Amino acid sequence: MRCGIIDTKGQKMFNVNEEKMLKFFTEREGQGIRNDIRNLDLQAEGILDSLDMVELAIFIQNEFGKKVDLSDAKTLAALENFDSLMQLIEA
Repeated sequence: MRCGIIDTKGQKMFNVNEEKMLKFFTEREGQGIRNDIRNLDLQAEGILDSLDMVELAIFIQNEFGKKVDLSDAKTLAALENFDSLMQLIEA
């Protein structure tokens, strides 16, 4: 579920699962990524490389109890942007 609500500072708010997922990215990239995360190609921008994808898969399994198959082409495609990543987790 996406949240289109904007807080009093003009920033988009995220639902509980999105906040959990943002933790992974903000620990690596800093808080500034919150503003642009929905518009980024995470792989093309170099935010997710192959090692990061393995770490992300472990993070998702630990935080969401969902196993991520990195050998699946559809899964790899879902890791390109934040919204498709969240759809993968919430499916």
